[in-house]
Amino acid sequence: MTMKRRQFMRNTMAAAAVSGLAGPSILRGAGREKIRFAQIGCGGRGKEHFGLWRNETFVAAVDTNRKVIDMFNANTFPDLKRYTDFREMYAQHMDELDAVIVATPDHTHYAAAMPALAAGKAVYCEKPLAWSMDECFALARMAEKKKVATQMGNQGNGQQGWRDCYSMVKGGLIGDVKEVHTWTNRPIWPQGRQRPDWTDPVPADLDWDSWIGPGTMVPYVDNWRVEMKGFSGNRVYTPRAWRGWYDFGCGALGDMACHTMNAMFRIMKPEFDCTIEPIEVIDETDVTFPAKEVMKWSFARKGDCPGFDNYWYDGHLKPDKPEDMGEHGLPGQGSMFVGAAGTLIVGGDYNSWQTLYKKGEKIEKPEFEPLLPRAEGNIYSNFMRAVKGETAWDDTVSNFMYSGKMAAIFNMATVCQQVGEKIAFSSKSMKFDNAQANKLMGRTPRAGWADAYKHIG
Repeated sequence: MTMKRRQFMRNTMAAAAVSGLAGPSILRGAGREKIRFAQIGCGGRGKEHFGLWRNETFVAAVDTNRKVIDMFNANTFPDLKRYTDFREMYAQHMDELDAVIVATPDHTHYAAAMPALAAGKAVYCEKPLAWSMDECFALARMAEKKKVATQMGNQGNGQQGWRDCYSMVKGGLIGDVKEVHTWTNRPIWPQGRQRPDWTDPVPADLDWDSWIGPGTMVPYVDNWRVEMKGFSGNRVYTPRAWRGWYDFGCGALGDMACHTMNAMFRIMKPEFDCTIEPIEVIDETDVTFPAKEVMKWSFARKGDCPGFDNYWYDGHLKPDKPEDMGEHGLPGQGSMFVGAAGTLIVGGDYNSWQTLYKKGEKIEKPEFEPLLPRAEGNIYSNFMRAVKGETAWDDTVSNFMYSGKMAAIFNMATVCQQVGEKIAFSSKSMKFDNAQANKLMGRTPRAGWADAYKHIG
């Protein structure tokens, strides 16, 4: 680890500092009124992004499914350039772009986002920011270096919910917090299974090599044949089932933690110094995340972090209720701040509602003094204001300095789960105290995909 990287981690990978000054506009002096986008990943979330920014200009679009890319907004943008490989798209159109939207599976987030970021383009990337810790660090460093607008897609960070939670906790409604628990109904795709032992022909409309990207090449398997073969679940890799495989996803935690643990991250301000341990792991395999798990971080007292234990539960597992809740039950998914003088339950994927419990009494609308300005707009308008120079480049609520740190810390648990024992991480070395864990911080990309990885420190 070089001094430059260590210094960056100390100085920049914290909650984003807002300069309060508008930044340079990429439109000013260019004779244009619209942002020129490239869309990478056009199904699912990709469709939603086009709907959000359809009044801008879309220069190019990329999707590994030829049917999807052929249909993608064909009526609105008949001249849109369409590709199945984003490397080819960049080679042809990088100079024509102002911003890029990345809505691909986790394992290609970094390879899709880094070329644009390194070229000084604004980037909006879906959560989790990247598949590995090293990828998260590299994207954060490059965003700081290029000083361009970035945003990770955890929508709740632009909403009011976590701000109310902040005011309640920091305002002392529940006293000192020593534990935070978060649980989810994910995974809603199969996990805890072995890889199929057969291969199917790749459909003519699918660019499987580009779908695999920098990841590990595996044979294509047709979803229609899984039941005939007695394979668990009705999907193998696509759609969405890729989240459960170590090679391609970050499990249930990667899907939801950037949403549901955002309030914890904003309020408790965890730093890199911590231990991580697997409390409970059910139905694990060497190729997929387990069907259920409980993971624990113990964050050291440092800077603005008071020192506390943080727990994650998935597969419908939940924490035990504290005495403050009395006979009241826990919601299906949510977070719980356990304080010395009460318990705050935070519900919804985006920390949108709060219920206070004290000595068995339920207080649904607790009174508190707002300690932060109210949310304005959403993460999309927040991003576009920065892209257009109406606000500072780092005045985005989930810029890559903030979200890079967040996603890296959450990815510590995916590393720990694979190691299978308690490990510790140090901000001094930016490494674990475990050789296997350190290897799992990143990956060696496949041949042909190494160019973006030259930025990994």
